[in-house]
Amino acid sequence: MIIGVGNHEYTAVNYIIETWAMNQTWIAEENRSEIYSMDLLDQIPVAVMHNETAEIPYNFTVTDVGANRIQFLLFMDAVPDDSVSGAERVNASYRDLHLWVDVRPPYDQT
Repeated sequence: MIIGVGNHEYTAVNYIIETWAMNQTWIAEENRSEIYSMDLLDQIPVAVMHNETAEIPYNFTVTDVGANRIQFLLFMDAVPDDSVSGAERVNASYRDLHLWVDVRPPYDQT
């Protein structure tokens, strides 16, 4: 895939992209999701000039069976420390985007 980061901040910005594999379930009765695991896949620094867009080729692998949310977090200049995690980390990001990936167990052909 390609990760695109456009800068419209009227100055050059040093962004940091974090990608996370999140295993979670939606609890409809409570109108919330529960995160079972959140594993950092990558942390990618990218400098972007004003009115420019950086395009970064990106590959990832998810091994947890079930619904996995690949979370892309964009930070400007610095990331929060490791004590900020889960939904708090997502909320601390400048921008965020996610992609759902459903991993199924291997098919037994015997």
